[in-house]
Amino acid sequence: MSLGVETAGRQRRSGVKSRTRRLVRHCALSFSLLLVAAMTSAAVFTVDSTGDEPDDNFADSVCHTAAGTCTLRAAIQQANATGGAVIHFNISGAGVHTIRPVSTLDPITSAVTIDGYSQPGSSPNTLAVGENAVLTIELDGSLLSGVANGLTIQAGGCTVKGLVINRFTNPAIVLDAVPGAGGNTVQGNFLGTDPTGTLAEGNAGIGLWVRSPSNTIGGPNPGDRNLITATREGSLTVPPDPYATNLAIEGSSAFPSTGNVVQGNYIGTDASGTAALSSPNGAAGIVVNTSNSGGVTIGGPAAGASNVISGNAFFGLEILSITCNFPTTGVVVEGNFIGTDVHAAALGNGYGGIHIGCNASNNTIGGTAPGAGNVIANNGAALINGAGVVVDVLGRTGTGSGAAGTGNAIRGNSIFSNTAASSPLTRGLGIDLIGNGPTPNDPGDGDTGPNNLQNSPVLSSATSGGGSTTIAGTLNSAANTTFAIDFYASPSCDPSGYGEGRVYLGSASVATNGAGNAGFSVALPVSVGASNQITATATDPNGNTSEFSACLPASGGGAKFFTVPPCRLADTRGPAGPYGSPALSGGGNRTFVIGGQCGIPAGARAVAFNFTVTQGTAQGDIRTFPGGTPLPLVSTLNWAPGQTRANNAVTGLGASADLTVHVDQSGGTVQIIIDVTGYFQ
Repeated sequence: MSLGVETAGRQRRSGVKSRTRRLVRHCALSFSLLLVAAMTSAAVFTVDSTGDEPDDNFADSVCHTAAGTCTLRAAIQQANATGGAVIHFNISGAGVHTIRPVSTLDPITSAVTIDGYSQPGSSPNTLAVGENAVLTIELDGSLLSGVANGLTIQAGGCTVKGLVINRFTNPAIVLDAVPGAGGNTVQGNFLGTDPTGTLAEGNAGIGLWVRSPSNTIGGPNPGDRNLITATREGSLTVPPDPYATNLAIEGSSAFPSTGNVVQGNYIGTDASGTAALSSPNGAAGIVVNTSNSGGVTIGGPAAGASNVISGNAFFGLEILSITCNFPTTGVVVEGNFIGTDVHAAALGNGYGGIHIGCNASNNTIGGTAPGAGNVIANNGAALINGAGVVVDVLGRTGTGSGAAGTGNAIRGNSIFSNTAASSPLTRGLGIDLIGNGPTPNDPGDGDTGPNNLQNSPVLSSATSGGGSTTIAGTLNSAANTTFAIDFYASPSCDPSGYGEGRVYLGSASVATNGAGNAGFSVALPVSVGASNQITATATDPNGNTSEFSACLPASGGGAKFFTVPPCRLADTRGPAGPYGSPALSGGGNRTFVIGGQCGIPAGARAVAFNFTVTQGTAQGDIRTFPGGTPLPLVSTLNWAPGQTRANNAVTGLGASADLTVHVDQSGGTVQIIIDVTGYFQ
């Protein structure tokens, strides 16, 4: 028979009934229990069997079954009965010891530490990159049917570490929504794999379900790292959708999930962090959802805090209200690798990198401080919209819709090589507001939607050399407002013609005037190659970040931007001629020679335009491009019937210093006015 309570000196049973012997034994036992209490502040129960029998007497503070063993089930029952405990393991024999419950384990209702590393032969990870943990205690749910969790924690101050938990029909671990729950720690576990961390043995629905506040998932030290992966679809009715999630953080008005911290984990990969590990249906990486999920921290700028969130079938991270009825706010995502492996090689998530969906407001993706930016790359191979970050009004994986979230700051990240699985390729943007490809700027930026559809800057020149890069351009947005303009460089432009941002170059503050206009020329203390593409975003004082601007190639020096007095080059409402009537027809092209007009020299490489359309007889758009070059994928300006719209754009010129305007309109005509403000030479 095994005694589950460890003491400094274990008392042997004796048939001697003398008063003195009983007194001595009582004093020794009391001293031993006091010593243990001083050292651990809790009873210690040692599991010595892989069986599943219950405890035979909840009142005796001894982990003991009818078979004379201490099982995990019995240890949990005794911990609940005694008001908390430490659960150790000492199961005889080498190798992995698998515990297969035949019914759902009792919920944990008192503070308990379950330490799988206490089993002889187990050891935590010591590698900063990769995984060398040896886990020998496996909790296997393959004998259960119906809805069964691995461990259900309905208490505060619990710790679970060093366990392998797999093949349950519900989450491996639930940090449940009950009064007093929260402040728990989950570290150093493999959830959804075999004990080697290389074979998928997923749990169903959710891998780790956090429904209480102030929990710590992982941590900055190598031994803190959890592997949370291979979750598969299941019968779970909450959250109400058919898609699985490796880690879900969910709050409600009654049970907020504020203050949770997720750091240092591998989510979606195998134990090495270099390969995807998914069950047949796969899962999203992390979902933070519904009301009072604010104050959640995912990653961080400090060493070891980064999560690898890669190889997931759906989005790497979703921040939203699943039901689209409640706000999700205050989520901070910093320093993570979303779509790469531990060595920064491509390991994309099937959908986009990050989805900020319905009713998600005032969240932070990255930052301009050292280490705050995330790497968001290589995502989108399984979805028509594979943006690095998409901000829209949709619920989980595109189901449902709700209010547009605002104030979502997306700054200082490395966003590149995100794509779309099929046409239109315009939906593989670095940042996509609405989720429909590039969103044209509007005069005065008065429209609303995700992140208030913040206008992006219009770049006019980028010159690099001598250890610095000077970038000039304009911003049209809300009047008398100061904006943060963030600048980025990438080896190539997105197929849409708009940017991603592989390297964050720096920022500048720009204030608009009473008409909502601002110009800038910013010198940044960094050089970029002449072949690099420069892009920028604008973020207003409330944290609304725009999409990336159109790309502009960096010049290696010598090329400059020259202003000209605002000049009207063409107006199709005027007399007939090369710069006047007739109006443009739907489906047609019209080419204007720009060189030699309005002070623009014939050798200009690109020109800063303002395009205005009016009197359109149907909904449509224009696409502007250098004469003699292929028709681009994206529009410069969109309009509704009868609407007057304007937009700034920097467009290159063709070999004849010409510009072509293509009209996408089902029929009829539209008038166009073309003004110029400067050129790049």
